[in-house]
Amino acid sequence: MADARTVWDYAAVEGVPQFVFGHSLGGLHALSFAAFYAEDKRLAGVVASAPALQPAFEPPKIVVTVGQILRNIPFLNTFHATTDLGTGQHQGPRLGHRRRV
Repeated sequence: MADARTVWDYAAVEGVPQFVFGHSLGGLHALSFAAFYAEDKRLAGVVASAPALQPAFEPPKIVVTVGQILRNIPFLNTFHATTDLGTGQHQGPRLGHRRRV
């Protein structure tokens, strides 16, 4: 949730209402974010497209078992993502406009 808040604060433009959008599992995260930060006056609303509120079906036990085994294999349990959030620049409200933060 802290990463989402960092992006939320980074993208803020004073006087412009902010909305949270998420589809599927992202919809669940958007709803969770909005509930967690409900006191934030910049939050104008949430758009949750088909949020994953509960599984549509119970996964087969073999799938659950294989998943539990695979999550414990170290080289399969890594994820690396790089961003340019540290540059202090992002797209501003106008297309092609860059704003220094």
